Amino acid sequence: MQNKYDFVQVSKVLGRPYIYYLFYTKTNPDYFRNNSIIKKDVFGFVSVEKVGKYLFPVNFDYPKAKDSKILYINYYKDVPVNAKVLKTFYSLNGEQVFVAYTL
Repeated sequence: MQNKYDFVQVSKVLGRPYIYYLFYTKTNPDYFRNNSIIKKDVFGFVSVEKVGKYLFPVNFDYPKAKDSKILYINYYKDVPVNAKVLKTFYSLNGEQVFVAYTL
């Protein structure tokens, strides 16, 4: 499914999702170093904002232009009303957690 989209925007609401992306895709460290946006704050904490076409914003940005195809993966309570829901993800206890959608 991810190949249909120019960007995949993933919520940070439950932590640092880029870690799961790197682990499960077995991303090459050289690719990560050369294709990521990594920022360090004044206290030395690192925030990965982008790896390739995967974006990990603090707040979701919904562009007004329809130039890019974007898949959003967001906390279920933060999904906009005009979203076209593609898949819902549940925790092990059956509670709804994330939703994949487009606008």
